[in-house]
Amino acid sequence: MACGGVGHASVWNGCPSSRTARTLEAMDRTSWQDFDQLRGAAIGALRGTVLELGAGSGANFEELAPGVRWIGLEPSVSARRELRRNATGHGHTEPPLAAGGENIPLEDGSVDAVFSTYVLCSVDDVDRVLREVRRVLKPGGTALFIDHVAAPPQTWRRRLQDLASPITRRVSGCRWNRDVTAAVEASGLETVRLDRRDVASGRLTLAVPCTIHEVVNP
Repeated sequence: MACGGVGHASVWNGCPSSRTARTLEAMDRTSWQDFDQLRGAAIGALRGTVLELGAGSGANFEELAPGVRWIGLEPSVSARRELRRNATGHGHTEPPLAAGGENIPLEDGSVDAVFSTYVLCSVDDVDRVLREVRRVLKPGGTALFIDHVAAPPQTWRRRLQDLASPITRRVSGCRWNRDVTAAVEASGLETVRLDRRDVASGRLTLAVPCTIHEVVNP
């Protein structure tokens, strides 16, 4: 079995021992460009039948490995129309599924991998989404969650997130103070790799805490 379970070819330096979590704590800032490269490499390592949650208009197609069978989940009607056009243009013929992550219309154990980018911050019921992810994943299958996450408690960045989240939730559905990492770790999915980064566009700009969280379905 490949590192990280079924449907995954590890992109990380080194290969964690089976079922052993490895965490990277980045002390320095990472640029958005560099973090985007990490995102692309992680998505590009997924194999087999791959389900994308909240696929939007299809920003991740360029990162998928050749030969992947992509299944897209997108609740927005307008985004789904553009998503289907972009999917077809990238050789993915299956129409996107009209559903949210809380109710994935797939059979149990039917996909090799699941991923999402900046989605768990905005779903209504993150715990239910994670239960659905675990249900549709094959045993040993990989899930990859790339998100901005809550800053540590009692920090000025967390206080800023707490102030902003009621507004951003109404405007875009995004909850900047959601503790995505804790939710994933409580889901029953097993962490293989957790890469934490402070991401910023420049030295004098606000850094956003982000994670690339790789888990397997035991």
